[in-house]
Amino acid sequence: MGPAGMEKMFGAATMEAAAGIELMLGDCLMGHRFTTMWEEKAVTCDINDASGKNLDEIVDAFWAAFSPVIVPTPAPAPKAAPSEPPVPRVSDKNNRQ
Repeated sequence: MGPAGMEKMFGAATMEAAAGIELMLGDCLMGHRFTTMWEEKAVTCDINDASGKNLDEIVDAFWAAFSPVIVPTPAPAPKAAPSEPPVPRVSDKNNRQ
């Protein structure tokens, strides 16, 4: 985004006040526009169906890179339940005849 775009986004007065000051911008979502910093420059991306499809393609390509090492149907982890406390012994002293 160039100076004209920055001026449009933040206003001329803000840009004049910030002249000569380094700007660090955090991620910002305004309406359907996402703005962030990339390589010391403010960049924007419209959030819409087309950009969503682009992100889906990026995610698919990312996971495809790992497909050789991902086990498609891993064996389920063994299920272990905690052991029950021992049953106390019943004394048969009182039951003697």
